[in-house]
Amino acid sequence: MNFIRHLQTSSGTTASQMHAALMSKLALCLLFLTLSVGAMMQSAHAQVAPAGAPIGNQASASYVDTANPSVTLNSTSNTVVTTVSQVYSFTLTAPGAQTKPLNQQVCYPHTITNTGNGNDTFALTAPVMGGGFNHVAPISYYLDADGNGVPDNGTAITSTTALTSAGPSSIFRFVVCANTPASGPAVGATGTITVTATSAAPTSPPSQQVIDTTTIGNCSITLTKALSSTPPPGVTPVSGGLSPNAGPLYVVLSYNNSGSIACNNAIINDPLPSGFVYVPGSGRWSNSGATVLGDGAGADPVGLVYTSPTTAVTGTVTGTVTSVPGSTSGNLYFQVTIASNLAVGVTAATSNTATVTFTDSVTMTTTGPNPSNAVTYSVAQVPAVAFNGSSTLSLAASDDPVTIASSSPGQTIQWTNYVWNNGNAPDTFDIQFFDGTGAAVGTSATFTGANCAPGNVAPACSFPAGTTFTMYKSDGTTTLIDNGGGSAPDTGQIPLVSAGTCPAPYIINTALTSCGYAVIVKATIPPGVTFPITGPHNIVLQATSASNNAISDTVTNVLTAIAANTVDLTNNVSIPGAVLADGLGAGTASIITNNAVTPSVTLTTTTRFRLFVNNTSAIASIYDLSATFFSVPAGVGLAATPVNWTIQFKADGGVGDCSTVTGGNITSTGAAPIAAGGNRLICAEVLVPPTNQGGVGRPTDSPPGNYVINFRVEQQGNATVFDFKRDQITLGNARNVSISPNGNQNTSPGGSVTYQHTITNSGNVTETISFPGAFMTNNQVPGQAWTSAAYIDDGVGNTGVLNVGSDTTITNAVTFMLPPNSSQLIFVRVNSPAMAGSPPNVTTITATYNATTVSATDTTTLTSGLRLDKFQQLTACATPPAAPTITAGVPNGAWSNAAIPAGAGTAPGQCIAYLIVGFNTTANNINNITISDVTPANTRYESTCSPTPLTSGTLFASVVPANATAGTVTAVSAATPAGPAASASVLLPGGSVSLQFCVRIN
Repeated sequence: MNFIRHLQTSSGTTASQMHAALMSKLALCLLFLTLSVGAMMQSAHAQVAPAGAPIGNQASASYVDTANPSVTLNSTSNTVVTTVSQVYSFTLTAPGAQTKPLNQQVCYPHTITNTGNGNDTFALTAPVMGGGFNHVAPISYYLDADGNGVPDNGTAITSTTALTSAGPSSIFRFVVCANTPASGPAVGATGTITVTATSAAPTSPPSQQVIDTTTIGNCSITLTKALSSTPPPGVTPVSGGLSPNAGPLYVVLSYNNSGSIACNNAIINDPLPSGFVYVPGSGRWSNSGATVLGDGAGADPVGLVYTSPTTAVTGTVTGTVTSVPGSTSGNLYFQVTIASNLAVGVTAATSNTATVTFTDSVTMTTTGPNPSNAVTYSVAQVPAVAFNGSSTLSLAASDDPVTIASSSPGQTIQWTNYVWNNGNAPDTFDIQFFDGTGAAVGTSATFTGANCAPGNVAPACSFPAGTTFTMYKSDGTTTLIDNGGGSAPDTGQIPLVSAGTCPAPYIINTALTSCGYAVIVKATIPPGVTFPITGPHNIVLQATSASNNAISDTVTNVLTAIAANTVDLTNNVSIPGAVLADGLGAGTASIITNNAVTPSVTLTTTTRFRLFVNNTSAIASIYDLSATFFSVPAGVGLAATPVNWTIQFKADGGVGDCSTVTGGNITSTGAAPIAAGGNRLICAEVLVPPTNQGGVGRPTDSPPGNYVINFRVEQQGNATVFDFKRDQITLGNARNVSISPNGNQNTSPGGSVTYQHTITNSGNVTETISFPGAFMTNNQVPGQAWTSAAYIDDGVGNTGVLNVGSDTTITNAVTFMLPPNSSQLIFVRVNSPAMAGSPPNVTTITATYNATTVSATDTTTLTSGLRLDKFQQLTACATPPAAPTITAGVPNGAWSNAAIPAGAGTAPGQCIAYLIVGFNTTANNINNITISDVTPANTRYESTCSPTPLTSGTLFASVVPANATAGTVTAVSAATPAGPAASASVLLPGGSVSLQFCVRIN
């Protein structure tokens, strides 16, 4: 693949001019990278509780009332809420140090990072001069969004400019620049610049400060890095090592001594970033003209020691200049290629900087390494495509041609072709057919092939004239369309491989280098084809890059033969063992197989028929499967197709008799054709709905009677080749009546409760409902004074509510008819005794149908409940708050269920104490209490401010998360302790239990 390099410079420019031209574009590119890094940092710290976030939830409890020990009851508490306050925090980095001669500009880069939990803005204090000498004007701040240490433009920002932060973990970059004095300070003297930034916090705003130090030297080397697409003056390009048709790319390292005396031993290091590949023998030095610098330990010009990677791989280029006189400059050049795996576009190479270290020739002081600016480069798009039949290989010839063995007139066949993006950028590919003359045609996905004819050869279409071809997306059902305003349907944009994968619906090749897209091509053979027909038959498609229409590839789809087909569908036995009684021969009105089925009341019933699809043709074929109801029982409100009945087809489970099936539903005999003279067993399943289903005009979906079904097989794509047979299901009676639900209510002594019950006929025949004998009973002895009566809702007026005056009282003489899938509402009224302390009463009502009885029970208990309340308070994280004083279930004033607003105590790192109180409001003992609470979002369990034990009252065991983790806090009294504390698990009337714990805000 060819990768063309584009540099934002013009030929003939100097290195300094190239640097200046690149800087504005570099700033924009690196600003984008800066924002991306900030977003990643914010995501990495997302666990910190954000300002304004609410913290709160409910506690829950389960318990057992001793008056009703068989029933476990539940309670939930109120919700308490605390609002997280904002914490203002940031960092200012980093102090700088440089050596500069007199009368030179010096700039120091700095970064502000918002380490708080909310948005913030920052102000810069005017720079403060200090040290042995003062820097001189102009002393200003400048934006440095790309972080390269060079002002983005010449406009200074004032010390009062508000630097707006994008939120937690976001960053802001700037530089402070000043000049060294024109005269006065001696070599070695130092001057400082103090930079101060301040947060916009409303109270006690935090500040950060760094000090930059400048040392006066006799010499100072500034290093500038640039890229050039044209050779510097006097430099001859190296012919080897470049991609074909790609222009050379030069790295230009310009050094300048702004001092008055020489700098010695100037060591320039350029670690090439990933993507730069060094071209051996390409090094040049401005002091030696076109002299080739020796790689590694080569022979170098006097005054320069040059080393580089000895092979064409990424590495470090080093040039050591023996002496750079004052007020002089020079250039070091070398050539690179761009790695083939780099994405198209401008690459922000923030690490693509060089460094220089040098020695003052007078004081022999070594300075550095000082960095150069960063550079960017651009990679051009080079499209490449392979169109083949392989789902794993991306070479043009892989599995090409794509072949189907046989078909028949009227049949639709399909090939799967794969378009592979082998270029270096996402690309869209137009797909076209070749017609019978060999020309690419089509502005749509369908090609009628009017000029196709036998005898044409690839790339022409050689199918029978009138064959219709259509292209589909990878799902095989959606027609391929033009996505990009081109002249033909296309694949849509096929991406590049990312992290070793391709997103759906794209696939990846075995080498993990290309993403591909499946294009399904379907062909329908004209039904009126005249035999004999000579094959093979070809249709060729072409994929063309939308980014460069000169780049394309073709794939050939082949059908080897076209022949007529026939098929025979039989029951239970395949040809040649089948006889007329099995459905041998063309379909008739005779019923071949009858399955007797009794439907289920609540579940779907499955019955199966064994179908053998016999291919009686001369070529292999695939057959589509279908079924329809021929007739159904009359007079029961069913349509020609029974409602909620399903007929589906499955593959045999392996035994060969359809006693088991495997896989999902199928609509054809499978992807593999049935060989000529062969057969395939298909299991036809009929799903009979439960009798308790019905609808308007049909009391049940499964009334008894005969259901006749036509099963049909049809050659795939050719409706003229088919066979059918007729089978029957005889559906029997299913009887089922129920009374529901069982009731459970509480009442006070002397009170009464009403239970609603529904008598439902879930069967498929009408039933007569009666109430003979002792149909209503109470389990308590008469002395307990429990009484009950039953009523039928008359459906008049206030339906669904007991009306003793109009609803029918149930007696032994009451009967009514209940059709299938219908119900009748009845009421049971239970009156409790006036005295307290009675055990729960169980009332039973019994109904009879078809000599079968059904019943329901209602349990009535004299009881009340457990009240659960939740409270909170802010607390120091080091110790638990004082133990609460609880009176009548309410703690002392330090605890409250009111919301806590944002404040100093709700900042991240602060702690909240929770108290859950359970109060027995009943006249009975309560035991087996379990209270649970969950550490709220944005918090973690804190053991240091949680008391030991966490519980009081009858609770005696607790389970908590590990310290500083999230989880559930649970306290229980489910077991009775041994010995004298045996009564501790019982909560007496008017008593309370509590659970207390502490969390820390993230």
